[in-house]
Amino acid sequence: MVKKKRIVSKLILALVVLTAVSFCFLGSTFARYTSGGESTASVSVAEWNVSFEGDDVSAITFSQLSPAKDAWASETDGEERTHSTGSVKAITITNSGDVAADVTVTVGDIEVALRSSVSYGAGISSDALTNNASPEQVAGLFSVKLGYATTAAADTATATDEDGTITQTVAADGGVLVIFVEVIWTSADTEGQAVADAIDTWAGENVESVGFDVTYSAVQASELPTA
Repeated sequence: MVKKKRIVSKLILALVVLTAVSFCFLGSTFARYTSGGESTASVSVAEWNVSFEGDDVSAITFSQLSPAKDAWASETDGEERTHSTGSVKAITITNSGDVAADVTVTVGDIEVALRSSVSYGAGISSDALTNNASPEQVAGLFSVKLGYATTAAADTATATDEDGTITQTVAADGGVLVIFVEVIWTSADTEGQAVADAIDTWAGENVESVGFDVTYSAVQASELPTA
């Protein structure tokens, strides 16, 4: 009996030793290699920087405007007498940002201001030359033409648009769009000499000013990085 206990004790001791040895192997021979580290990353944001610059940004000012001094020619040739303020440099739009910009310039509706002592009438016709002009007859005398150039030093427009809207892509990093505005008086010559001259005369006597809004907007037209 004593002999069996000794054998059991030896077996337990041997098992403990083997277990300890196995832990040594697991802790060294079979361990995984591991490494670690940390990095920082950042990306610069493409700058959006479109400026609208010029002395007349808030109020584009013209000299006085009259109809053409030329005599009426003919109502059948489709030609109408016109006279203009000339093209006025209104604003310089500069894109100093990192992406291109689509710039849109739009002319609003023409607003005619009458002198305080007068009002519109039924309209001038060949049968009623002494009538007060109608709002449509007076508004029809005036139109606005936009022009533009793409160099900051430009004193005249290199292209024009008579539809009341200009849309141009202005390049990044210094692209420029210079806007010019022109007001034109077009006599109603297709209505006949007497009517045309009467409408022009009524406007000269009773219209105080002609105004309109010019609006500018810019939207992103390219992206970084490029595809």
